[in-house]
Amino acid sequence: MRMSGNPSSSRDWMSEVISVMEKILSVGLKRFMSFMQGYPVMVKKASLAMNFSILLLINGNLTYHFYMGLMDNYMNFSYIIPGVLAGMALPGHNQKPRQDLDWIRKKGVHGIISLTEDSLKFSLIKEFGFEYLHVPVVDFTPPSLDQVRECCRFISLLEKAGKATVVHCLAGMGRTGTILACYLVYKGKPGHQAIYQVRKMRQGSIQGESQEKCVLSYEKSLLNND
Repeated sequence: MRMSGNPSSSRDWMSEVISVMEKILSVGLKRFMSFMQGYPVMVKKASLAMNFSILLLINGNLTYHFYMGLMDNYMNFSYIIPGVLAGMALPGHNQKPRQDLDWIRKKGVHGIISLTEDSLKFSLIKEFGFEYLHVPVVDFTPPSLDQVRECCRFISLLEKAGKATVVHCLAGMGRTGTILACYLVYKGKPGHQAIYQVRKMRQGSIQGESQEKCVLSYEKSLLNND
């Protein structure tokens, strides 16, 4: 399935779909996630399936090939600020984590921010010499402002040292896109422009109203010197 017509209209349509999905899920999501805490593997599979469905709506056949490992854009990796900040999906999802971390290192990355509820293996992080920050955020929800500030400080410190950071969640879309946009705001870009830029560069990013509000709330906090 592929959206046709004006690309801007398609993006607006997609944003409305995600917003409606979020509102439908919001009432029962916390109860569902609480029940599913005893089934972590099932939670990850359900979350990935939901992300896959959104990507499929946006990008049709290309999304299928991406998840089958046939696209060049491996692990949904791309730089949002060249040499400074990138986003990606969960390392180790399609093959052994060591191979993915080696691949990331060869892309010039020195720092990793994990937004998944489980951290990466610290032994592997140490083996490859990455700077590492684990900021657990529930899928399809926004990080708190304190978590955003923590991530931006981490990225900024590495940027000043001439080192690049990659941010990941499960599919590299919702939570990841939110932090990427927040860092653009940190660098001085207006919130709405930051959201637009991340979505343009990484389709499917920033899933729903709550994650959009997170970016705009962070912008407001910077303007108020909070």
